[in-house]
Amino acid sequence: MNKNKIYLMVVSFFVIASIFTIFWITKNSNIRLFSSVSLSNVYNKEIHDSFESPIRWTPGQSVKKSVIVDNNESFRIAVRVSFDQKWVSATGKILSLKQNGNDTVIIKIDEDNWVKEGEYYYYKRGLNKNETTTSLIDSITLNRLLTNDSVCVREGNSITCTSSGDGYDGAIYTLNIKIEKVEYNAYKNYWNTNIDII
Repeated sequence: MNKNKIYLMVVSFFVIASIFTIFWITKNSNIRLFSSVSLSNVYNKEIHDSFESPIRWTPGQSVKKSVIVDNNESFRIAVRVSFDQKWVSATGKILSLKQNGNDTVIIKIDEDNWVKEGEYYYYKRGLNKNETTTSLIDSITLNRLLTNDSVCVREGNSITCTSSGDGYDGAIYTLNIKIEKVEYNAYKNYWNTNIDII
């Protein structure tokens, strides 16, 4: 046998052995290989949550709301959260989220552990199995400067207040929360983000 045939046989053996090894590892373990071309098989999960204002929510009053995400998977994940807000008056009218240039509701965000890009808040660290995030939201406060459309009339020692039902008094505030989890190694491509999660 000449040297070229021996060399070709040795190289062929190592190529076949490498392909077999990669196939066996990916088939028999939780290791996941990613392709920048197709993200259709990437683990991703969406969870929806909401917050609705208490019945007697008074200006300046804060309410606790936790948005904590955990990882029950066997692999590392990245997390992002988005939310939208809505006010609906007692008569069903959609109300503005601002009054006199001020936010009607103040949402206290944990900016030490979460970073915002666009409409999303990204947890700054990837989560390993059984790890949890800090809460994105600490509290939700009805702005103390918020006014209603009630008209009050004093008659002797009593005061009678009436409302059109079109203002914030009697209205319901809803915060709809969307939590997204994706495999850590694929988050940049899957979410098309420039955020660096460590």
